[in-house]
Amino acid sequence: MISSAMDSQKVRDILVDEISARILLATLYRPMTASQIVHSSKAPVAKVFRRIKILERAGLLRKYLHIVDRRGDLIPAYLSELRYGHMFVDRGHLKMRFKLVADSPKTSDERSRLL
Repeated sequence: MISSAMDSQKVRDILVDEISARILLATLYRPMTASQIVHSSKAPVAKVFRRIKILERAGLLRKYLHIVDRRGDLIPAYLSELRYGHMFVDRGHLKMRFKLVADSPKTSDERSRLL
């Protein structure tokens, strides 16, 4: 669920942002580390890390698991909480509809396809 501190305008601003949209798309079906997101989105490292924090606070992205790197450090892998979404124009106004993972039932088959 979207954080209660986030109003609909703030969520709309986050989703319309190109880098945030790339992050959510990259992590839609499988967990990715921040460096994997940077590589796949071709966005600057600092911007990706800032957007990850914003998306986490908004409840649109979450740490799904941790990966152990060569040095033994735990690296978080993120997964989008977005199930689906679409934007459209209605009478000259941009409107958005989206469904979060928390809003839809999960099956064990769905969970296994993520990895």
